[in-house]
Amino acid sequence: ILEANARWQALVVALGRRHDASDAPELRRRDLVRIAAVERTELSDLPAAIDTWHRIEAEFGATAETMNALADLSAAAKRWSDVTALLRHASTQADDPATRADHLARMGDVYRMEREAPLRAVEAYREALETLPVHRASREGLRAVLDDRDAGALAVETLARSYADAGEWQGTLGLVERRVERAENDAFR
Repeated sequence: ILEANARWQALVVALGRRHDASDAPELRRRDLVRIAAVERTELSDLPAAIDTWHRIEAEFGATAETMNALADLSAAAKRWSDVTALLRHASTQADDPATRADHLARMGDVYRMEREAPLRAVEAYREALETLPVHRASREGLRAVLDDRDAGALAVETLARSYADAGEWQGTLGLVERRVERAENDAFR
């Protein structure tokens, strides 16, 4: 009834009461997840939704779902340092190399696009590529900073290393000109 009448705040209160009264962990968790969803989508209250996901994490433990939800909400709230910290933590918890690389590449994107820290972005992309040398998003992130004055040389070398690790000699050859341009001195060239 509350949802049908768009009484969102009352729905949050009712779900909170049901959560508090229940002994069933799955129902308690489901109620909190629903509260967080209502806070985000219907009430547009990102800080409340973040607090609710922290509550879920505290009550039921950190999972890929909680970390992803917190990272997404923190990004929507433009809390970039929280996003990078969450993604770092998520990357250390991920067992699957592709998932770990995804978290690290997303962290690199945040450093590159939101925090104006291209060197830290390259480092995140490097970690992702060490985990999965063919990770497309990390390679794209590196290509985006190739012309950066401070991070370009490291980006070129990191990208070249990923091509070499993956046995993709065409990619390595495509970087030769950039590597020569970015060389520190004639001896390195």
